[in-house]
Amino acid sequence: MHYSNIGGIRFAALAGSSLLALSISLGMLRPAVAAPVLTIGGSVTANGAPDASYAGSSSTSVEDSRLTSNGPNEGYAYSLGNDEGLLRTQASGRGTFTSSSFVRYEQSFTNTTGAAALGTFNFYIEGGSVSAYNYGSPADSYSARVGVSILRDSTELFAFDAMAAVTSGGGSVDATDPSPFASTFSQEFSQSASYSFGGQYFSFDLGLIEAGETFSITYLMEAESAGSYSAGSDCGYGGYGSYGSYGSYGSYGGYGSCSPGEGYARIGDPFGLDLDPLSVSFRSPTDVDAPESAALLAAGLAGLVGASAVRRRKRSAERSGW
Repeated sequence: MHYSNIGGIRFAALAGSSLLALSISLGMLRPAVAAPVLTIGGSVTANGAPDASYAGSSSTSVEDSRLTSNGPNEGYAYSLGNDEGLLRTQASGRGTFTSSSFVRYEQSFTNTTGAAALGTFNFYIEGGSVSAYNYGSPADSYSARVGVSILRDSTELFAFDAMAAVTSGGGSVDATDPSPFASTFSQEFSQSASYSFGGQYFSFDLGLIEAGETFSITYLMEAESAGSYSAGSDCGYGGYGSYGSYGSYGSYGGYGSCSPGEGYARIGDPFGLDLDPLSVSFRSPTDVDAPESAALLAAGLAGLVGASAVRRRKRSAERSGW
């Protein structure tokens, strides 16, 4: 992450060759930024199948998934995190199952400007969705949940939670209200429920950061899903057909009955971000920006960030879909 100091405001953006050249020419001041700590974990169960789990940690990139299944029952969990800002987590399944996953991004920052400064934390959440469907007995139940929490040290800056569930009483949605996301969509029916939210940029005031002060930002995304299928692992058989006469086929026995429901939860950044998810900037408490300087800076950064975004999205598309 690189910073430039213009008009008393320090701007943070992903490093690219053009951004780096601009930063050097403007006399960039860098804070001490520790390497991120990326942690993932997940676990899955499915009726009659072996349980499975994963865990991992890295300062650059970590990714893993697990799938377990038995007949109509299946559980799946997936997590990804890297130091370029790609964060994804998903939990899903059908039949009788449980699945959970998370990705956590932690990073420390130190104010090395030599004076107290006001800090701002900017981040972007691509959005996600939760859904639950029951295709079988009213006694079956399914649920899916996603959650996001962001902390500065032990102080919570941002929290969001959404769940969709289907029980004998029908479908229901429970989400943080009012939602921090401007774009949301919710549906509740007798056998299904779903909730989705669009991506959005956020900015939070970190308050006064003293000279030499170090603080950390923790960014946690979680996904969970579960199902209870009354048919268990037996979908039944259609039975045998009757015998045919000599030289002809017997009648068809038919299919068995198997209608497991599903749960699905996902949240993350599937396309690549223009800026780091942990973008922190400082400004002097006494500085007043000149409108002309701010306008010129905004125009210059817009072009550089756009070029960075194209490169980032190209790399993201080459790695995997979402």
